[in-house]
Amino acid sequence: GGGGGGGGTFRVFFFNDTATTEIYTEQIVGSVRCVQETGLNLVRRLPPSKVVQNTTALQNLLPEQVDEISQRIDQPLEVEHDTATGLDFLKSEYNRDGDSYRSPWSNKYHPELADGITPSKELRELEKKSNAAFREYVKLYYDTGISSVYFWEKDEENFACCVLIKKTIQGQKGVQAVSYTHLTCRRSTLCRSRWSPYHQKKKP
Repeated sequence: GGGGGGGGTFRVFFFNDTATTEIYTEQIVGSVRCVQETGLNLVRRLPPSKVVQNTTALQNLLPEQVDEISQRIDQPLEVEHDTATGLDFLKSEYNRDGDSYRSPWSNKYHPELADGITPSKELRELEKKSNAAFREYVKLYYDTGISSVYFWEKDEENFACCVLIKKTIQGQKGVQAVSYTHLTCRRSTLCRSRWSPYHQKKKP
């Protein structure tokens, strides 16, 4: 209990029993997970317009779970400008490394990151062709908008890709701003051979 003069006491526990320490650690981990799950459920029920603000608040509460929280909460796609190519690209968990995001146009990170993760040479070629194709698709189908396609290795034989599209409508009667986003992820097997799937010729 507290003494006079507004003082107080606190208790520090030291365990010399391994089993007791493990139980205490499990209780702490369980409490953190409980707070995380409760916070995630709360953010999903709050107004979507405040999802970025609420996600940041939850990450500040659980700084060690920042990456997992980012992966489990869908947030509006933000736009970044690639200074090397002059083209815009979309930021997401699929092109993020730390606080930097990789551009599908230049393969460089913004802000600059010297040792950022990049796809293999084969996947990078697929990524470049896919981005060129979807950029034309967005122009034809949406008139305006931004697309980004990202490829990455799952293991030595498998890879995954993600297609992101964002179109924002502003200035319409009764509408302040509407942002449409499309996200598609696929997994596939990487076929390694001398023949390019884009220039393969039939043998006579």
